[in-house]
Amino acid sequence: MTEERFEVLDALRGFAAIGVLFFHISIVGAPQLAPHGYLAVDFFFMLSGFVLSHSYAMRLQSRRLTVAKFLQIRMKRLLPLSLLGLLLGTGYFLLRLVLQKHSQYALSDILGGTAFNAALGKSGSHRHDISHQHPNVVVVI
Repeated sequence: MTEERFEVLDALRGFAAIGVLFFHISIVGAPQLAPHGYLAVDFFFMLSGFVLSHSYAMRLQSRRLTVAKFLQIRMKRLLPLSLLGLLLGTGYFLLRLVLQKHSQYALSDILGGTAFNAALGKSGSHRHDISHQHPNVVVVI
């Protein structure tokens, strides 16, 4: 069985991601290219929800794919880019702190934000066994 691809939806997701990037690029002093780019986040997640549910729903329902394995697949895909973003963002704000005489953010703000975002990424490592209630479900928070 071959996976059905939604090339148009994939392209729209790509455009939405670029819109969010253009919205955030003004942080580094570039002109605001997409003043309402934050709306593309909702659009991206809506499209992604459809694509992911179409891709995984049957395998999850038929139990060919466990919830734990699904979450593992998603984490392997999302964590590397999340960690890269965390490192780049932290590096940028630390560099800005060093180079600017009066930075908008204190070192404690930068380190606190980094720790908070890193903790969000690590939250997937806490497993909660609810097998006594639902034998085929493992909740990862």
